[in-house]
Amino acid sequence: MPQKEDEVIRTLREFIEWFIGERLKPKLEEIEKQMKKESTPEALQKLEEKAEKLKDEYSREKWLASAAKRASQIKVATHIPKFTHSSAKASPVYYSDKPDTAYIGTHTLRDIQPDVSGNAAALDVFSFLRQEYEGKTILLHMEERTPEIIAALSDNKEEANEWIDGFLTVKEISSPSSHTLMKQVFFPLEDGTYHLLSPVFPSSMFHYVHEQVRTARYSEETKAAKEARKKGLPHESGYIEFPHTSVVAYGGTKPQNVSQLNSVRGGSNVLLPSLPPKWDSKKAAPIHNASAFTYQFRQRTYVKESLSQLNRLLWHENNNIDIRLEREELIRNIADELITIFYEMASLFESGWSKDPKCRLNSAEKLWLDPPSEEDTERFQLYKDGYWCREVAKSFAKWLNKEIYKIHKGKKEVGENEFREWKNIAEEVLKELIEEHSYA
Repeated sequence: MPQKEDEVIRTLREFIEWFIGERLKPKLEEIEKQMKKESTPEALQKLEEKAEKLKDEYSREKWLASAAKRASQIKVATHIPKFTHSSAKASPVYYSDKPDTAYIGTHTLRDIQPDVSGNAAALDVFSFLRQEYEGKTILLHMEERTPEIIAALSDNKEEANEWIDGFLTVKEISSPSSHTLMKQVFFPLEDGTYHLLSPVFPSSMFHYVHEQVRTARYSEETKAAKEARKKGLPHESGYIEFPHTSVVAYGGTKPQNVSQLNSVRGGSNVLLPSLPPKWDSKKAAPIHNASAFTYQFRQRTYVKESLSQLNRLLWHENNNIDIRLEREELIRNIADELITIFYEMASLFESGWSKDPKCRLNSAEKLWLDPPSEEDTERFQLYKDGYWCREVAKSFAKWLNKEIYKIHKGKKEVGENEFREWKNIAEEVLKELIEEHSYA
């Protein structure tokens, strides 16, 4: 084997081992933390054995063999059914055609970034396949079955090809099928008949739009251009604004259950307006409200609907596991509105509106509704610390208990246990915002 080719194979194998090692590192660090807390020889020995077992599982050969088997649990696609309904069992779609049409769609993207749907526990497989080496993804190396990837995977050529067969199942979709939970559209034809269409959510296109909007709003170049505008100075590039955008969240507190790119976005998907222009009077920030929970929170459609269903279940005569799980889901639906409100505020008002001396919101709600930029060092650290999540969650739980009390006109009350349950769910949801704000 030529020396140069041998060097490429060695480097590619080291790259693969580095990736696997990065997956192992946090698990070993967690064990090290546990070992520092233990003092008995028996407990330490168990942790050492656990660490050795993990090292064995994350050896190159064993991890690749396992990942190749798990690859069949996920599918690479551009259109994901689970955005329509979390329980939809329709086939995902990988669309790569380039039709000659003036319509805008996934086909108009220059570089399509594929998404992944399936078992969230197997998403690390796609993270591996999308890694780039020498300008080419591992997946593309495997599709082309380059000599370098075969030799880098295993010294046994037959074993390497067997693993590649397993990894390539991520792009294999059996016969396309729709599902009863998918949306359906009757498309009329000239002869009086119709086609029954089942539109599938274009996740790759939504991710492209999200990235464009995020870059336009938060890039260093945009910050510099906005600063120049404030000072009345010219700027070589200027900046782009996307007015009247909205955000829809998918997946609640578990966006990874919908798709991999949805998880990257923290579940948020930007919606651009497709409305005729209209005069809109300037909206005022809620600086005169003592709390966001007095700011028409109950009047939100989703909150009203979920509250109505929740009150039906709270004192249900059959308080079994199904009822309790349904109740928890409704609480999460209401708590998810905390994220929706944040995005609405971000689309309506410039960052920093809560610094107005007249603003009556407490410090926790200010951090929730108007998170600081990294330049505001002190407030940004408070935001990252996340204490405000707990305080806002308490306010949410108090508000919810009061609503339940009012609905039943004081005849039925919820106690401390329910208060803690509401608070914990809301706090979990709010912590998602910290991660999303860090990503943005």
